[in-house]
Amino acid sequence: MDVSVIIPYYNAGNYLPDAINSVRPLLQRDDFDCEIVICDDGSTESYAIEVLKNLQEEGIAKIIHQVNKGPAAARNTAVKNSTGKYLVFLDSDNKIRERLVEKGIEILGNNKGDVVYGNAAFFGESAKPLFTQGELNVPLLMARNYIDMCAIVRREVWEVTGGFDEGEELRKGQEDWDLWLRAVKAGFKFYYLNETVFDYRVRAASLTNDDSLERYNSAREYIYSKHPDFFKESFFWLSDQLHAYQQDKRRPVRSFFKYLYLKYLKK
Repeated sequence: MDVSVIIPYYNAGNYLPDAINSVRPLLQRDDFDCEIVICDDGSTESYAIEVLKNLQEEGIAKIIHQVNKGPAAARNTAVKNSTGKYLVFLDSDNKIRERLVEKGIEILGNNKGDVVYGNAAFFGESAKPLFTQGELNVPLLMARNYIDMCAIVRREVWEVTGGFDEGEELRKGQEDWDLWLRAVKAGFKFYYLNETVFDYRVRAASLTNDDSLERYNSAREYIYSKHPDFFKESFFWLSDQLHAYQQDKRRPVRSFFKYLYLKYLKK
């Protein structure tokens, strides 16, 4: 098998059909083979379960069920049950465009990269961009995750890095950020495709709120503690980049860097 589209799923019955429909053209290609592997992470809603049953009857996807463990574990389970030499990670509420796989196979096949990613178009509750992707910049990637999970990667990336971190600290998100950092450490090459290659659905849960911000800060602290070597290399670059903000937010920025210095550098 050439390509495995990996989809973690949990009570997303209203969105999964859109994701699947975006993959259908890939299944009809003559130039490469493609499969869809879905891991149901313990869905409880009747409609969500019904959607899976319909897909099972259609025979369009391989579906694995497990008790609820979070998206990282669901992705790992799906990968373990896949056979593709290339993996495409697609969230159940997003949509992929053929171009990512089409161009990704070419780039991976020519050994120009091991992780291929590109730009997103935003739809749903807002069309306003939530993030901007770009060329790999390790210090910037240490500061924040600007590379979305929707990417096509060589299977070895998942194997060598050990897959997604299933720990409780990343159960609610940012497991992709951690994977990218480990992939960089392992020497894998990232290739940025400056084209729109997937559609990102903006939902209420995607928009910033106190709960999501708290989860993000907690995950970030865990990631910083997990990758102290990268953080030390990035610290002064981050300081320079944030210098402009000191005029307006002098005390918060100063406090933030003091905290990071004492927490991760002064050891």
